[in-house]
Amino acid sequence: MSLSNFKVCIVSYAKYMENKKMGKIIDSYDKVVRINNGLNIVNPKYFGTKTDIYSSNFFHGKSCMIVETYKFMNNIEKDLTIFDLLKIYKIKDILINNKNEACENIIEAANKYKLNFLVKPYKNLKLPISTGLQAIIQILFLRPKELFICGFDFSMFFFKDYEEHYKRLRKARFRLNKTYDEDPTIKHSTLFEKYVMKKLWIDYLFKVDGNLEKILMEYDITNLDEKYLEIDNFKEKYIKIYEDIKNLIENERKNIL
Repeated sequence: MSLSNFKVCIVSYAKYMENKKMGKIIDSYDKVVRINNGLNIVNPKYFGTKTDIYSSNFFHGKSCMIVETYKFMNNIEKDLTIFDLLKIYKIKDILINNKNEACENIIEAANKYKLNFLVKPYKNLKLPISTGLQAIIQILFLRPKELFICGFDFSMFFFKDYEEHYKRLRKARFRLNKTYDEDPTIKHSTLFEKYVMKKLWIDYLFKVDGNLEKILMEYDITNLDEKYLEIDNFKEKYIKIYEDIKNLIENERKNIL
């Protein structure tokens, strides 16, 4: 499937969105993509109401914090799965960001619920990046007519109204490695993800919101070279992984009409 006839918005839930009334802008796009926890965003003034495409690792196809949050918000006691939740939200188009042995089980469950894979599931997509960044990469496979990205700031701070409904996630986040924003070598490193996002932004010319543009404009990997001299060839590793990502995008674009 191609998105060449569609204007696409990928929206995440960064804390700065509480100061941006972007709901109408987000909903004006032909296709709106939401990621993992963003499915339960509760303030349409800031985030809009549309969800056309959902991107997730699907948590092994089992109940998860996203489902528990939905149940909490709506005072529901019965058991639900993430796939039940997509049915409630009337979402059919999905992207799977899963790199482990559970991928086949997720595909089976998604097929049962008659969900449409916009991009073939990548069981072996071994990229050290978050679900959000993988969603951007996969949407780029599909050559959207226009792509707008908002609500990303590469931090652990969420939109405050959402945090009120996401206490479980909040606790889980606090358990993550404290060096997330400091160590350029760990999984989901803020430093690395900003590098990949900036390179994608330069190479594929998509639009970003004002806050994200400021983040990307101020990011300079040469400063990191000086700061992390003790880490062997980490800049070269960044460059190599990004080259792999770009090659993946270009190869997939050749296969999508």
